[in-house]
Amino acid sequence: MQHLMTSVDQEDTPENAGYLYKYVSIAVIQDLVAKIIRKKKREMLSGNEKIKVHKVMHKIKANLLIISVAFLFLFSAFNGLSNLQTTVNNELGADSLA
Repeated sequence: MQHLMTSVDQEDTPENAGYLYKYVSIAVIQDLVAKIIRKKKREMLSGNEKIKVHKVMHKIKANLLIISVAFLFLFSAFNGLSNLQTTVNNELGADSLA
């Protein structure tokens, strides 16, 4: 048991945290650069291509909205049914949900 406690309290934790932070910051920088490149490419598109890109982006946003609303309805219905279950089974309470 003493070995477990000493392994948790070792001093190499900041090095590991710095190691992970380096790769996380590289990933964030890569995402930022990719976003800037995509924005520049969209600026260089012609008229018809801009319309197509705009339609695709609009469709993606509409799909995201539909999925979000469906998710909202699904979990609001689940919450209502779980509340009903706990009131119907008073002697069990929340244990009846398992």
